[in-house]
Amino acid sequence: DEGMPFLVSVYDFVGAKFAVQQGAVALKLASPNIVHIPLLRHCGGKGLPVVIDTGRATVAEVFQALEIVRQAGCENIVIEHSPDGHPALPKAHNLRVLETYLQAFGLPVGLSDHHVGLEMLFLSIALGATVLEKGVHIAPDDLDIDISHTMDLRDLAPVLRSIHHCWQALGKPARNLRDSIDGVLGTSQRQCLVAKTDLAPGQAIDLSSVRFAFPKRGIGVEHWDLVRGWTVKVPLQSGQ
Repeated sequence: DEGMPFLVSVYDFVGAKFAVQQGAVALKLASPNIVHIPLLRHCGGKGLPVVIDTGRATVAEVFQALEIVRQAGCENIVIEHSPDGHPALPKAHNLRVLETYLQAFGLPVGLSDHHVGLEMLFLSIALGATVLEKGVHIAPDDLDIDISHTMDLRDLAPVLRSIHHCWQALGKPARNLRDSIDGVLGTSQRQCLVAKTDLAPGQAIDLSSVRFAFPKRGIGVEHWDLVRGWTVKVPLQSGQ
């Protein structure tokens, strides 16, 4: 009724057909089905993106599942890591496997979060996850198999903001000092050479004739070893 895009886990051919009929934007294969070759092939041929939950699968099993889905015609695939346990203890998460999947397969990776808390969402973003799955509840006392590791629906908006901030904070793999972020240049607080007193032609550039100040204009301090010992060619005023 809200017009929200949705995806669902499918466990059989009938469920896959129903999900497509209802307008699902993607199909998810739950972790037990990563070795279900007929279902993998069936979902891969539906013309929708496929999310493969890896669960306790080996890298070899993930590779096989990917090949089957691809051979069925699907190229839009997300590999989702699912830690052991409902709820899953921190030591059971092995989140570095996200990096393994990224390096091995070059596909988007995600996390199926089974942790009691929010830390794993933020850690996963830092490790390269672009898809996050987290259960939410309205009434925490409801009896449900997954209720123990869900978060309150009212926390969804602030959690999404925090996740976005984490993603923004990752930035680029190398800093460009010429980039301006909110008007701040990376070099704005670097210093330059300034005449300590009035300097006449012939005076040497050394620590007795020069001081340092910012913002950087003219000759930057990074060039000191190049210009040290040069002589002044034209008169310079103190502070110039």
